[in-house]
Amino acid sequence: MFRYLSAIVAFGAVVLFAGCGTSMVKVNGVVTLDGNPVEGATVTFVSEDGANMYIGRTDPSGQFSLGAGEKNQGAPAGTYKVLIVKTPVIPGAESMSAGSPEATKTMAKMASEQSSKSGGTPLIGMMKAPTPGASGPKIKSELPTVYAAVDSTPFTVKVPPPAQPVTLDLKSK
Repeated sequence: MFRYLSAIVAFGAVVLFAGCGTSMVKVNGVVTLDGNPVEGATVTFVSEDGANMYIGRTDPSGQFSLGAGEKNQGAPAGTYKVLIVKTPVIPGAESMSAGSPEATKTMAKMASEQSSKSGGTPLIGMMKAPTPGASGPKIKSELPTVYAAVDSTPFTVKVPPPAQPVTLDLKSK
């Protein structure tokens, strides 16, 4: 009887832990510019293959938490390039949290409109470092542009991070 019960418990533990392989890891951090907290910045973790993005927005103290929708907080384990932009607030978008269905629809619509205007440039293409004299969509950020592009950002973060919060200290020069 004891062996039977032990086998059931062991099987249950294997099934339980097997499902944890793709779980989300909570990621919290802080963004500063020259040592001062950055409010209202969008922090985007982009997967190595560019297929997935996890977004957070900084509060007045520069702190953020990543999310991929209201139910999926964090990001799966892996290595990510980190983009940080701060753009003027779009009227009507203040109430949308990053990753919410409304924000996702708005971003998809904006990406579609930009893609049409630029002759089919994919969203990830819009995040590449701008080429001098090149036409097409560019991200206008109130922060240094080096942090807005996958090709130029100095930040790479491994999830789960060795320490939290993840500190992203930007330099103005």
